[in-house]
Amino acid sequence: MDLQRASVPTRNQYDRVRRIQAVGNFHKAIWLLKHKTTRQLAVRKEFDPGDVASGFAAREISHLIRLSNCPNICTYREHELNLQTGIGALVMDVYAYGDLWALLEKHVSQRKPFHEGFIWHVFRSLARALRHMQRGDPPALHNNYDWILHRDIYPRNIFLGLPVSHEPSWPKVVLGDFGSSISSVDQWQNIELRQQQDFSPPPFEPPNNKRSDVFQVGLVVVALFRLTTMPSLYSQSFQSSPAGATYTPMLNDILGRCLELLPANRVSAMELHQVLNTRFIGGGSLHELLLGPLMLSVLGASACYTYIELNG
Repeated sequence: MDLQRASVPTRNQYDRVRRIQAVGNFHKAIWLLKHKTTRQLAVRKEFDPGDVASGFAAREISHLIRLSNCPNICTYREHELNLQTGIGALVMDVYAYGDLWALLEKHVSQRKPFHEGFIWHVFRSLARALRHMQRGDPPALHNNYDWILHRDIYPRNIFLGLPVSHEPSWPKVVLGDFGSSISSVDQWQNIELRQQQDFSPPPFEPPNNKRSDVFQVGLVVVALFRLTTMPSLYSQSFQSSPAGATYTPMLNDILGRCLELLPANRVSAMELHQVLNTRFIGGGSLHELLLGPLMLSVLGASACYTYIELNG
């Protein structure tokens, strides 16, 4: 796709509502938008002119377009890209309950354990996203597929939307902010990698290892089980009981396979999806999560952001 030819100036379709103060490494500004006709809300992530000139913006835009039909990846709407003027932006969906980091912090502060069914739900949702990124949908069975790696999976880059009809108990879980992502055809040695230290894979792993994303998903799940924003503190228990003794052995076993120190011993994204997709995930209730009401405030961060209730 010629990204410049497909560029759409968002001012023609959207009004700017307000600027969003959001945590993230790879943006110039974040704006909340409202569609002039449908009145639907969206988010515009603007890139620095240097990232437009270097091809950084085009890479993130193209990755999100490729992944746009995955229900567990932040939804691409449109983009704006002009190399001559240095303008680059992504327009994406917003999500009703903000990011997983905000929810985790609430549960940590109140020492309220997460329902195991919710953690299974997060685990399976992220596994679906990884399989789609690395194998497509339907999944390619050959090893020449042009995979995409996220490389910065942690709770600030995981977002919670309104429940979907086939999983009414829990919020929809989506993976966002692909600023560090690479594909199999990228010159990854020249692409800056920024990761949250406590959610990073082992330091000796090469930056293009496909099972590093699996390790990071495992750390997210450990954080939910252990009620911590620093899951690496529990690394000594990764091969015995990473979730803790109060949770089921089956879940501890699957989680331990994600956290194997050597990538060759670690479960692949395809295998992880297959295992989790055959396990029963118990129901629950949104009321068991400290989500809070939908308010006129921004709770999300990075590349997908929380839903904001506006009148008019």
